[in-house]
Amino acid sequence: MTDNPLLPLTFIAGPAILMNACSVMQNGTNLRYNLAVTQLREFRTLLATGGKGLSDLYIDPVAALKTATKRIKLLLLGMNLLYAAVGMFGITAFIGLSGAFLAVYAGPAIRNLTTAMVITALLGMLFLLSAVVTFIAESACARAMLRLRIEPVLLNIQET
Repeated sequence: MTDNPLLPLTFIAGPAILMNACSVMQNGTNLRYNLAVTQLREFRTLLATGGKGLSDLYIDPVAALKTATKRIKLLLLGMNLLYAAVGMFGITAFIGLSGAFLAVYAGPAIRNLTTAMVITALLGMLFLLSAVVTFIAESACARAMLRLRIEPVLLNIQET
């Protein structure tokens, strides 16, 4: 690492950029989570009041409620995976920064830090990819809820 001064920067900047990307994804996920929770609360309120408002909105209200619940669980799982990814990329960047300073004093012992960096970076990527797969499943739930929704245009056509 001491031969090329840009090499430690690469080991630090790469995980830092990935950590920032995960943080941006967390912001979007938090917004989607808040909207999904609000929607579920509205569903439960409609069911508790005994009104048929939910059946006016969805072809199968029970399926819509189950899908909304599943969607929230997937969003929570995705957020937790992103938190783990941010942690792993943060640890990787810290190890890289520490290794850059210790390379002058530790010499060959720096290989252990490099191995630790590779492991934590791979774990971070695993968590990030798992979060992406989770968000794809959550998006499928959102599409399923849209398919269950009764369109107002269809209601107008049936009334005439």
